[in-house]
Amino acid sequence: MRLPFLPPSTRRVALLIDGENCAATCALATLKVAEQQGRLVVKRVYANWSRPGTQAWIEPVARYQLQPVHHERVSAAKNATDILLVVDAMDMLYNQFIDTFCLITGDSDYTPLVKRLRKAGKEVIVIGDERTAESLKAVSSRFVSLKGEGVVGKTNNASIPPAIPTDQGELTTQTTPEPATADGYLPPTALQPAAHNSNSQHTRTPMVTSPPVQAPTRPLREAVVLLSKAILQATKRDAEGWVSVAVIGHELRKIDPTFRPNWFGHASLSKLVAHCSQKVSLFEIRTQHNNQLEVRLRRTQG
Repeated sequence: MRLPFLPPSTRRVALLIDGENCAATCALATLKVAEQQGRLVVKRVYANWSRPGTQAWIEPVARYQLQPVHHERVSAAKNATDILLVVDAMDMLYNQFIDTFCLITGDSDYTPLVKRLRKAGKEVIVIGDERTAESLKAVSSRFVSLKGEGVVGKTNNASIPPAIPTDQGELTTQTTPEPATADGYLPPTALQPAAHNSNSQHTRTPMVTSPPVQAPTRPLREAVVLLSKAILQATKRDAEGWVSVAVIGHELRKIDPTFRPNWFGHASLSKLVAHCSQKVSLFEIRTQHNNQLEVRLRRTQG
């Protein structure tokens, strides 16, 4: 089908990344390619986030505000991540709100998907490297090679390139100090009761107190990485993957004994977790009947 001409400013673009087939170091380069095609309205990374090999994606997910899509492996013989990406792409096709699909993978299993999208008149740009399947290159509208990026076939913990500018800017934390609360990190400051002096005037004698919550000294993405690692290594998770904030605090102290929520401008771990869940779609939180805050890695609906 002949593609209708649409100026780049009106083209709606979806960036779909197979996070189990691509290295996290490709995040910045693929974003740049996708943004050159038009208005980037979807940017998703698909992976089983409980696998150690996908943890390198946690930082670029936070830094570039990608949407992580999680799916558990249901069978050793089946790749649920591939299937989920295909299902989402077909939903977008039938909803008719995407003009250009940018697919980041090297897997030939996506060849039928690319052919179907192009048959429906969509532009499909495959982004990969020299290891990308020839069948996938052949059926795409255009193949973009990211030479030297190590895009396909591995995940690693190499450092992530500097952040790109976005409308929302890089993730930041709040700068307004909060009253100290629980979680065992910053106990509330307190004053001694008023005392009478010789002139019967009231005076206040301050006790030795904890330092006030400082303005953030570290970027929020570092908190996202630490929280994600703590959740993944926590053994006290329920069947649905929920972990209490108390358990997360214990795991964080094992990762870094010096960890403090006020590094990120929050008086308590609970407030930091809640703030991260608002800024990054990687986490889900809930409050149990005993007011115990719990968190887990976000899962797909249904």
